[in-house]
Amino acid sequence: MTHKVKVRVTFEAEVAVDANTALDAIQIVRKSFGCATPGWHDSDCRITDWRADVHPRETSVTLMSASFEGATS
Repeated sequence: MTHKVKVRVTFEAEVAVDANTALDAIQIVRKSFGCATPGWHDSDCRITDWRADVHPRETSVTLMSASFEGATS
């Protein structure tokens, strides 16, 4: 039987942002910086530099109660 396993992977990054305030910088990063396979990306010219992990800092795993629909073992 195949089971769903929920996985949360945490990466850390440091982002340099040209902004008037720290709150503005946070809003820019929330809106315009992230990680999507295959790598990190930014979409705002005010993000001037960043350094990010390529290996997760933390991984947590939770076994979910329902199995995959139609899955075979």
